[in-house]
Amino acid sequence: MAWITDAPAKALEIAIRDLHKAFDNFFSGRARYPSFRRYGLNDSFSLPVFITGKMWRKGWFMNVVFGKDSVRLPKIGRVRYHKHKKHLGKAKTVTVARRAGQWTISVACEIEIADPAVSDLPAVGIDIGVTKPLMLSTGEFVERDRGLIKLDKRKRRLQRELARCKRGSERRQRRKAKMSKVSRKIAGRRNARIHRITTQITRAFGQIAIEDLQVANMTGSAKGDAETPGKNVMAKALPPSQMKGIKFNEL
Repeated sequence: MAWITDAPAKALEIAIRDLHKAFDNFFSGRARYPSFRRYGLNDSFSLPVFITGKMWRKGWFMNVVFGKDSVRLPKIGRVRYHKHKKHLGKAKTVTVARRAGQWTISVACEIEIADPAVSDLPAVGIDIGVTKPLMLSTGEFVERDRGLIKLDKRKRRLQRELARCKRGSERRQRRKAKMSKVSRKIAGRRNARIHRITTQITRAFGQIAIEDLQVANMTGSAKGDAETPGKNVMAKALPPSQMKGIKFNEL
Protein backbone atom coordinates (compact mmCIF):
# COMPACT_ATOMS: atom_id res chain seq x y z
CA MET A 1 0.00 0.00 0.00
CA ALA A 2 3.01 2.30 -0.35
CA TRP A 3 1.53 3.69 -3.58
CA ILE A 4 -1.33 5.29 -1.68
CA THR A 5 1.02 7.95 -0.30
CA ASP A 6 1.76 9.10 -3.86
CA ALA A 7 -1.82 10.37 -4.28
CA PRO A 8 -2.93 13.75 -2.88
CA ALA A 9 -4.70 13.41 0.46
CA LYS A 10 -7.66 15.54 -0.63
CA ALA A 11 -8.22 13.34 -3.69
CA LEU A 12 -8.51 10.29 -1.42
CA GLU A 13 -10.93 12.13 0.87
CA ILE A 14 -13.18 13.08 -2.04
CA ALA A 15 -13.08 9.49 -3.35
CA ILE A 16 -14.23 8.15 0.04
CA ARG A 17 -16.93 10.82 0.21
CA ASP A 18 -18.18 9.91 -3.27
CA LEU A 19 -18.22 6.22 -2.31
CA HIS A 20 -20.28 7.00 0.78
CA LYS A 21 -22.72 9.02 -1.32
CA ALA A 22 -22.98 6.20 -3.89
CA PHE A 23 -23.85 3.60 -1.23
CA ASP A 24 -26.26 6.02 0.42
CA ASN A 25 -28.09 6.43 -2.89
CA PHE A 26 -28.08 2.66 -3.41
CA PHE A 27 -29.58 1.80 -0.01
CA SER A 28 -32.11 4.61 -0.42
CA GLY A 29 -33.28 3.14 -3.73
CA ARG A 30 -32.20 6.14 -5.81
CA ALA A 31 -29.42 4.40 -7.75
CA ARG A 32 -27.94 1.04 -8.62
CA TYR A 33 -25.11 -0.72 -6.80
CA PRO A 34 -21.85 1.26 -7.21
CA SER A 35 -19.54 0.00 -9.94
CA PHE A 36 -16.02 -1.14 -9.11
CA ARG A 37 -13.23 1.29 -9.95
CA ARG A 38 -10.20 -0.21 -11.61
CA TYR A 39 -7.25 0.86 -13.73
CA GLY A 40 -8.23 1.84 -17.25
CA LEU A 41 -11.91 2.33 -16.38
CA ASN A 42 -13.23 5.69 -15.18
CA ASP A 43 -9.73 7.04 -14.56
CA SER A 44 -10.39 10.32 -12.76
CA PHE A 45 -9.81 12.13 -9.49
CA SER A 46 -11.07 15.36 -7.97
CA LEU A 47 -9.37 18.04 -5.91
CA PRO A 48 -10.67 21.08 -4.03
CA VAL A 49 -9.28 24.36 -5.31
CA PHE A 50 -9.11 25.93 -1.84
CA ILE A 51 -8.25 24.30 1.49
CA THR A 52 -9.34 25.91 4.75
CA GLY A 53 -7.61 25.47 8.08
CA LYS A 54 -6.35 27.27 11.18
CA MET A 55 -2.72 26.68 10.25
CA TRP A 56 -2.94 29.12 7.34
CA ARG A 57 -2.52 32.82 8.00
CA LYS A 58 -5.50 33.87 5.88
CA GLY A 59 -7.63 30.90 6.89
CA TRP A 60 -7.37 29.27 3.47
CA PHE A 61 -4.76 27.93 1.08
CA MET A 62 -4.91 27.63 -2.71
CA ASN A 63 -4.53 23.92 -3.41
CA VAL A 64 -4.73 24.16 -7.22
CA VAL A 65 -3.03 27.10 -8.94
CA PHE A 66 -4.07 28.08 -12.46
CA GLY A 67 -1.60 29.71 -14.81
CA LYS A 68 -1.84 31.11 -18.29
CA ASP A 69 -1.04 27.81 -20.00
CA SER A 70 -0.51 25.45 -17.08
CA VAL A 71 -1.98 24.30 -13.79
CA ARG A 72 -0.21 23.22 -10.62
CA LEU A 73 -1.65 20.14 -8.93
CA PRO A 74 -0.56 18.92 -5.48
CA LYS A 75 2.07 16.12 -5.54
CA ILE A 76 2.03 16.24 -9.34
CA GLY A 77 3.46 19.66 -10.05
CA ARG A 78 2.88 22.03 -12.92
CA VAL A 79 1.19 20.53 -15.97
CA ARG A 80 0.76 22.32 -19.29
CA TYR A 81 -2.74 22.37 -20.73
CA HIS A 82 -4.83 24.04 -23.43
CA LYS A 83 -7.49 26.29 -21.93
CA HIS A 84 -10.63 26.27 -24.07
CA LYS A 85 -12.33 29.11 -22.20
CA LYS A 86 -11.88 31.17 -19.07
CA HIS A 87 -13.86 29.85 -16.13
CA LEU A 88 -16.26 32.30 -14.52
CA GLY A 89 -17.09 32.74 -10.86
CA LYS A 90 -15.27 31.13 -7.96
CA ALA A 91 -13.53 27.83 -8.70
CA LYS A 92 -14.56 25.14 -6.22
CA THR A 93 -13.49 21.70 -7.48
CA VAL A 94 -11.15 20.42 -10.17
CA THR A 95 -11.64 17.02 -11.83
CA VAL A 96 -8.86 15.39 -13.85
CA ALA A 97 -9.98 12.51 -16.08
CA ARG A 98 -8.58 10.33 -18.84
CA ARG A 99 -10.85 9.45 -21.75
CA ALA A 100 -9.60 7.44 -24.71
CA GLY A 101 -5.97 8.22 -23.93
CA GLN A 102 -6.50 11.97 -23.52
CA TRP A 103 -6.36 13.79 -20.21
CA THR A 104 -8.87 16.54 -19.52
CA ILE A 105 -9.34 18.91 -16.60
CA SER A 106 -12.71 20.44 -15.73
CA VAL A 107 -13.44 23.12 -13.16
CA ALA A 108 -16.68 23.39 -11.18
CA CYS A 109 -17.38 27.04 -10.38
CA GLU A 110 -19.83 28.85 -8.14
CA ILE A 111 -21.67 31.57 -10.07
CA GLU A 112 -24.37 33.96 -8.93
CA ILE A 113 -27.23 33.96 -11.43
CA ALA A 114 -29.87 36.65 -11.39
CA ASP A 115 -33.56 35.80 -11.70
CA PRO A 116 -34.53 35.57 -15.39
CA ALA A 117 -36.66 38.38 -16.73
CA VAL A 118 -39.95 37.82 -18.54
CA SER A 119 -39.24 37.30 -22.23
CA ASP A 120 -41.26 38.88 -25.04
CA LEU A 121 -40.17 36.23 -27.54
CA PRO A 122 -42.82 33.87 -28.98
CA ALA A 123 -43.56 30.40 -27.64
CA VAL A 124 -42.84 27.16 -29.48
CA GLY A 125 -43.74 23.51 -29.13
CA ILE A 126 -41.25 20.73 -29.83
CA ASP A 127 -42.12 17.23 -30.97
CA ILE A 128 -39.33 14.70 -30.48
CA GLY A 129 -39.25 11.78 -32.88
CA VAL A 130 -37.02 9.11 -34.33
CA THR A 131 -36.51 9.82 -38.03
CA LYS A 132 -36.48 13.56 -37.28
CA PRO A 133 -35.08 14.23 -33.80
CA LEU A 134 -36.77 17.64 -33.44
CA MET A 135 -39.86 19.07 -35.09
CA LEU A 136 -40.87 22.60 -34.12
CA SER A 137 -44.42 23.90 -34.20
CA THR A 138 -43.21 26.56 -36.64
CA GLY A 139 -42.60 23.87 -39.26
CA GLU A 140 -38.83 23.75 -38.86
CA PHE A 141 -37.13 20.46 -38.07
CA VAL A 142 -33.70 19.05 -37.35
CA GLU A 143 -32.32 16.18 -39.39
CA ARG A 144 -30.24 13.34 -37.99
CA ASP A 145 -26.49 13.83 -38.14
CA ARG A 146 -25.13 11.69 -40.97
CA GLY A 147 -21.66 11.89 -39.50
CA LEU A 148 -22.89 10.20 -36.32
CA ILE A 149 -24.42 7.40 -38.37
CA LYS A 150 -21.06 6.73 -40.05
CA LEU A 151 -19.22 6.80 -36.73
CA ASP A 152 -21.80 4.45 -35.20
CA LYS A 153 -21.29 1.95 -38.04
CA ARG A 154 -17.53 2.17 -37.54
CA LYS A 155 -17.92 1.57 -33.81
CA ARG A 156 -20.07 -1.52 -34.36
CA ARG A 157 -17.49 -2.89 -36.82
CA LEU A 158 -14.73 -2.37 -34.25
CA GLN A 159 -16.87 -4.08 -31.61
CA ARG A 160 -17.17 -7.16 -33.83
CA GLU A 161 -13.41 -7.16 -34.42
CA LEU A 162 -12.81 -6.80 -30.69
CA ALA A 163 -15.06 -9.77 -29.95
CA ARG A 164 -12.92 -11.96 -32.23
CA CYS A 165 -9.65 -10.96 -30.54
CA LYS A 166 -8.04 -13.13 -27.92
CA ARG A 167 -8.21 -11.75 -24.40
CA GLY A 168 -4.92 -10.30 -23.19
CA SER A 169 -3.42 -10.02 -26.69
CA GLU A 170 -1.82 -6.88 -28.08
CA ARG A 171 -4.21 -6.94 -31.02
CA ARG A 172 -7.14 -6.71 -28.61
CA GLN A 173 -5.54 -3.74 -26.87
CA ARG A 174 -5.09 -1.94 -30.20
CA ARG A 175 -8.70 -2.58 -31.21
CA LYS A 176 -9.89 -1.43 -27.79
CA ALA A 177 -7.90 1.80 -28.10
CA LYS A 178 -9.38 2.47 -31.56
CA MET A 179 -12.90 1.84 -30.29
CA SER A 180 -12.31 4.22 -27.36
CA LYS A 181 -11.26 6.97 -29.75
CA VAL A 182 -14.35 6.47 -31.89
CA SER A 183 -16.56 6.52 -28.79
CA ARG A 184 -14.94 9.77 -27.69
CA LYS A 185 -15.58 11.31 -31.12
CA ILE A 186 -19.22 10.21 -31.01
CA ALA A 187 -19.75 11.66 -27.53
CA GLY A 188 -18.06 14.94 -28.44
CA ARG A 189 -20.01 15.33 -31.66
CA ARG A 190 -23.33 14.56 -29.95
CA ASN A 191 -22.68 16.98 -27.09
CA ALA A 192 -21.56 19.79 -29.41
CA ARG A 193 -24.59 19.33 -31.66
CA ILE A 194 -27.17 19.16 -28.88
CA HIS A 195 -25.72 22.26 -27.19
CA ARG A 196 -25.70 24.16 -30.48
CA ILE A 197 -29.32 23.27 -31.24
CA THR A 198 -30.64 24.03 -27.75
CA THR A 199 -28.79 27.36 -27.69
CA GLN A 200 -30.38 28.41 -30.99
CA ILE A 201 -33.85 27.46 -29.75
CA THR A 202 -33.56 29.22 -26.38
CA ARG A 203 -32.32 32.41 -28.04
CA ALA A 204 -35.17 32.46 -30.57
CA PHE A 205 -38.12 31.60 -28.28
CA GLY A 206 -39.25 32.73 -24.86
CA GLN A 207 -41.34 29.68 -23.87
CA ILE A 208 -40.69 26.09 -24.90
CA ALA A 209 -43.10 23.16 -24.49
CA ILE A 210 -41.84 19.58 -24.91
CA GLU A 211 -43.96 16.45 -24.88
CA ASP A 212 -43.56 13.91 -22.08
CA LEU A 213 -41.86 10.95 -23.75
CA GLN A 214 -41.48 7.31 -22.78
CA VAL A 215 -37.99 6.80 -24.18
CA ALA A 216 -37.91 3.13 -23.13
CA ASN A 217 -40.91 2.42 -25.35
CA MET A 218 -39.36 4.28 -28.27
CA THR A 219 -36.11 2.33 -28.06
CA GLY A 220 -37.81 -1.05 -27.54
CA SER A 221 -38.60 -3.60 -30.22
CA ALA A 222 -41.86 -3.30 -32.15
CA LYS A 223 -41.82 -6.74 -33.80
CA GLY A 224 -43.84 -8.52 -31.14
CA ASP A 225 -44.32 -12.28 -31.44
CA ALA A 226 -46.27 -14.77 -33.58
CA GLU A 227 -49.46 -14.45 -31.55
CA THR A 228 -49.42 -10.67 -31.16
CA PRO A 229 -47.39 -9.22 -34.05
CA GLY A 230 -46.30 -5.63 -33.79
CA LYS A 231 -47.55 -2.69 -35.82
CA ASN A 232 -45.60 -0.01 -37.67
CA VAL A 233 -42.41 -2.02 -37.37
CA MET A 234 -40.62 -0.08 -40.11
CA ALA A 235 -41.33 3.19 -38.30
CA LYS A 236 -39.13 1.92 -35.48
CA ALA A 237 -36.52 0.27 -37.66
CA LEU A 238 -33.83 2.73 -36.57
CA PRO A 239 -31.13 1.01 -34.47
CA PRO A 240 -31.59 1.65 -30.72
CA SER A 241 -28.02 2.97 -30.47
CA GLN A 242 -28.85 5.81 -32.87
CA MET A 243 -32.17 6.50 -31.16
CA LYS A 244 -30.52 6.77 -27.77
CA GLY A 245 -27.81 8.91 -29.33
CA ILE A 246 -30.35 11.68 -29.88
CA LYS A 247 -30.04 12.36 -26.10
CA PHE A 248 -33.69 13.00 -25.27
CA ASN A 249 -32.82 13.68 -21.63
CA GLU A 250 -30.95 16.89 -22.53
CA LEU A 251 -33.68 18.40 -24.70
